[in-house]
Amino acid sequence: MYKLTKNGEPILLTDSITRPNGLAFFPDGKKLLVASSDPHAANWYVVNTDEPMASLTLFYSVTAQRDGLKGLPDGLKIDKNGNVFASGPGGLWIFNRDGNVLGKIKFDEVASNVSLSADETTLYITNNRQVLRMRLR
Repeated sequence: MYKLTKNGEPILLTDSITRPNGLAFFPDGKKLLVASSDPHAANWYVVNTDEPMASLTLFYSVTAQRDGLKGLPDGLKIDKNGNVFASGPGGLWIFNRDGNVLGKIKFDEVASNVSLSADETTLYITNNRQVLRMRLR
């Protein structure tokens, strides 16, 4: 992963994530959450972008939990409170900002991406050949 300097030159942030995929910034704008769609390292990582060679921390791993479930970490969104809505094995995973699982929405088919409405009251999920809408409280 790279970031750009003020001159537009890329700076390598990390080369440790295999199959990086979905990504989103936490509300502070300094930490980036990255999904790894590697079946052998099905994880979400936090990248601290403030450092010259960004530090990488494991946010949550589903590598050992994916047996028999369709999907891998993929698209994700983070709300203004730092809650994470991430597609992954078996459906949609919901985490708090510290990587604790708040809930899961299970799907028979692969969930690949997620989006929030501008007012964060509606969640949109792509699920195989469907686009799903869910109202949030």
